[in-house]
Amino acid sequence: MQEGVLYIKNGEKIGYRRAGVADKQKVLLLNGHEGYSSFYMQLMVKLAQEYDVLMIDLRGCGQSSYLRSFSSFAELAVDVQEVLGYLSYRDAYLIGWLYGGAVALELAAINPEIKGCILLSSIGLQGYRTFPSLQKNVDEIGVHEEVKKQLMLRKLNTLLLEIYQEQEMLWSDLLGQRVEGMLPVAGEVEAWQDVAMAYKMAMLRFNMSKEFNGIIAGSGRIAKINCPLLIVYPHADKAMDFSIWRREELQQREEATKICLLPAKSARANLLLGVIQEFVG
Repeated sequence: MQEGVLYIKNGEKIGYRRAGVADKQKVLLLNGHEGYSSFYMQLMVKLAQEYDVLMIDLRGCGQSSYLRSFSSFAELAVDVQEVLGYLSYRDAYLIGWLYGGAVALELAAINPEIKGCILLSSIGLQGYRTFPSLQKNVDEIGVHEEVKKQLMLRKLNTLLLEIYQEQEMLWSDLLGQRVEGMLPVAGEVEAWQDVAMAYKMAMLRFNMSKEFNGIIAGSGRIAKINCPLLIVYPHADKAMDFSIWRREELQQREEATKICLLPAKSARANLLLGVIQEFVG
């Protein structure tokens, strides 16, 4: 396995791992909430037997630096796009979990060479509305006054922690290894909190649909995605509303959008691997 870091134009250092068969189909793995890409390790080992697999630590995660903040997942997609250019990594399928799914969508919108996106319990096109508990609280609190914003963030922090814990448990089963979020190193707690807040705020600002989602107007960038999408959720996932992917604007896409619900009892790493292999080919 090849490991390294690349320094991109904005000064950030981006960590990556690469393994597999160089002349085979390329598959890029993007980490979820403010954590390490290494939670994909067991899946990467299996995929590397058939594909050219790349894992990237998003800005502020794992081996990647966090020299400057960001306001959107679109900015992180630009980071990834630059890394792909340096590595001459073209015509890839993307796999993204939670926030990584949002970055994958943004990357597919700016890179026409992307061949498909596999979104694992991903944030939907309207961002926070993927989580019914978040939607309920945002709708009740509102987001226009600064005091209300701070109250909302405190409540959302608690709700998101519960959501992350449930997702880590579900996907530990699916990926065949323990999934854990990134924890602060001694002396770096403040920096870690800054990273965590940047990802939460990017999620609240994320809306690739054509509609206002209650916080921000839709960018409409879903129309720029010309590759098929595969939406994957464990059947036991109660924190997220996968039905949001059945909206009319997705049904009108020329490329296919498929939803795959993994069975509750048999959701294991080999099952997920089979779903990925069927989609990627």
